[in-house]
Amino acid sequence: DPEQQLRKEGKFNTGVVGEMDLFFRARNGDLIICELKRQSDDQTIGQLCRYWGWAKEHMAQGRHVHGLVLAQEVGETLRYAIKATNEGITFRQLTLDVSMGPATR
Repeated sequence: DPEQQLRKEGKFNTGVVGEMDLFFRARNGDLIICELKRQSDDQTIGQLCRYWGWAKEHMAQGRHVHGLVLAQEVGETLRYAIKATNEGITFRQLTLDVSMGPATR
């Protein structure tokens, strides 16, 4: 329900397995589930897999589903858990640099 999802401030509520941080549809139609974390460990993979299974069953309709973890810090347990998956979970370290230019009037 698009109206319900708008009130979730960017999260996608599955209603069954929790709220996905971000849920995208790529240009080619593939689905991408993104988990945002400050510190990430192997429990993140379990969480992502729950969302993945739900998306494959309820949303994919023959499209591929991909998982993406964006985190500031990555624990060793996450690195090993990602290596054990063959489905296509990707990790990217999240860094944010902010700079402000001169004020304009």
